[in-house]
Amino acid sequence: RVHGDLFKTKTRSEWTSIFEGTEACVSPVLTLYEASESKHNKIRQSFIDKKNPAPAPRLSSLSPKLVQDKKLPQPGQNTKEVLIQSGLFTESDIEKILLSGDVVQDGYNPQKQTSKL
Repeated sequence: RVHGDLFKTKTRSEWTSIFEGTEACVSPVLTLYEASESKHNKIRQSFIDKKNPAPAPRLSSLSPKLVQDKKLPQPGQNTKEVLIQSGLFTESDIEKILLSGDVVQDGYNPQKQTSKL
């Protein structure tokens, strides 16, 4: 708690300035956009564009490409399928996880599902 209270006394910019040029291993937490614009990440070509980090590790025979035609899955679109394919959860486990609200699944309505448990 002491550290949290101390860090709240200055802005992120002020802390960044304080540690700039020191040997302390300190860096600010950046938004995705800020990270794509950072000098370090630009030099390392860490981003394909402002929204897409380059894959890592980099393999010398491959260059990162963005698949423009493929529609990305939405949060909750494949949750149940992924949990089943992992082999770590039973159907019953997944129902309990969904009911807890720890994960979401498109089209899942806990009121309609509770009778199955």
